[in-house]
Amino acid sequence: MEKIRWGMIGCGDVTERKNGPGLYKCRGSELFGVTNRTIAKAHDWVKRHGHGTVFPGVAELLACPDIDIVYIATTPDTHKELALRCAAAGKHCYLEKPIAPDYKDAEELQRAFTAAGKKIFVAHYRRALPKTLKIQELLKRIAPVRSVRVIRRDAQKIIPGWRGSAAVAGGGIFFETDVHLVDLLDFLFGPLHGWKVDALNYNSSRPDEDSAALIARGRDDVLISGLWEYGAFKAQDTCEVSGDGGLLSFPGLGTGGRALLETVAGIEEITLPEVEHVGMPLEQTIVDELLVRGTCPSTLESAMRTLRICWDARQVLNMEGL
Repeated sequence: MEKIRWGMIGCGDVTERKNGPGLYKCRGSELFGVTNRTIAKAHDWVKRHGHGTVFPGVAELLACPDIDIVYIATTPDTHKELALRCAAAGKHCYLEKPIAPDYKDAEELQRAFTAAGKKIFVAHYRRALPKTLKIQELLKRIAPVRSVRVIRRDAQKIIPGWRGSAAVAGGGIFFETDVHLVDLLDFLFGPLHGWKVDALNYNSSRPDEDSAALIARGRDDVLISGLWEYGAFKAQDTCEVSGDGGLLSFPGLGTGGRALLETVAGIEEITLPEVEHVGMPLEQTIVDELLVRGTCPSTLESAMRTLRICWDARQVLNMEGL
């Protein structure tokens, strides 16, 4: 194989700049087919981007022998069904996060793709961002790492669109969005293990997690703690790392920004690189793996660890009758 040909299911906001353009901009990659529940929206997307052919439906796209891998860019409540159809059709899959609303769904996908002999990757694109690679370099300067502390506050009082529906999103912001940040912790300091997670709901009008807390261990028994608050007084996005060689702080969820490094030599402010299409670096690793010239760092197995943590927070609320 000299080129990987993609199919894409769904033409929502996530496909406009984040994850769509990389499918036709990556080296050795071609966006071959596009479909959407509303076909007119698929035609509009293809016309504006200038790549791909519109297929009338999911069945027709999955039946196309020219498509090697399918990017599922739909809402979480549809992930399991569409991914299972990919496996049955003998296609590799690139699945949006979170994997599914229920951890048992992820286990079912794992069995299906193993049986099909196909690969499934998850869109935890922060694992491949230039920002993340820079953070890895900076961590070496304060090694060994002893502890990590995360504080993430979101000031939104109302969650817009489908993300405001737990039935569609699978949960609240911690489950649907901050699974990205939990996954980044797993990538930088994990694999995470021995975790304990708690969650609360302060706003009875919203059946989701308004606050969540996490304590876990990473590799070499690094201690990790995190606090998430939604509908908070003000927004905050901070990750602080303590090592024998110094302190490092940086935006956890943000895809760029600035890091602050403190060592015996003094305090240094470092600009973290940004990219136009945040999903493209990870998509390049997927293409490279399928072309047997590299490895993708975001597998179903790694995503299942972080899904389980966020899913456990949902179970705390379920036990409380929310």
